Amino acid sequence: MRRTHALVFVLLAAVLSGTACTTPPPAPAPTGLAESPILRLARAVPTAADMAKAGYREDVVFQPFIESENRKNALVHSCDRTQADQRIDHIARVEWQATDPESKIIVLEQFVVHHRDGRAAEAIAQAKQQLGCGAYRDSQLTFTITGEVRLPALPGVDAQHAACGWQEEQGFGSCLLLTAKGDIAVATALRSRSEQAVHKELNRMAPVVAAAIARV
Repeated sequence: MRRTHALVFVLLAAVLSGTACTTPPPAPAPTGLAESPILRLARAVPTAADMAKAGYREDVVFQPFIESENRKNALVHSCDRTQADQRIDHIARVEWQATDPESKIIVLEQFVVHHRDGRAAEAIAQAKQQLGCGAYRDSQLTFTITGEVRLPALPGVDAQHAACGWQEEQGFGSCLLLTAKGDIAVATALRSRSEQAVHKELNRMAPVVAAAIARV
């Protein structure tokens, strides 16, 4: 009887051992979800802390841009949309206001766009060509282009372009900075009553804008 019991225990141990060997290993834990395009757009613009250091506060919070019949998705609202504008699948905007009441800068606004098949640098090249029509529009006014601005190469970006304009009827000056990295492009527009002030602010804020998009 003892031999029978011993044999049963040996056979049972062998079965359990074999079962353990054939049990599949546990599935690996997920490494995390892909970051959504809208979150990447948010990282492509300066943070509130970045802008506070530069003398600005958020005036219109970062939010998705809603396309309308009169305001289509575009990196730059110029005379027409570009082929790259047709590839935009996400777009958002934010506005900043100078904290110094003596500042001559009225507003700094940013449109940030995601191109579904990448190639944001192409969007800059096409926008530059489109601006050859001689005008562009910010969120409120249309400006006649007075000339391109040659800025030093901005670190961390794939492409850049800058131009300035003037709105004669109401006497506003504006400068526009376009930057791109990977599949994201940002259009930053400054508006002021002073052409000299807006040119100076473009040069001062360009590195701040570039540092943000370089993070994506």
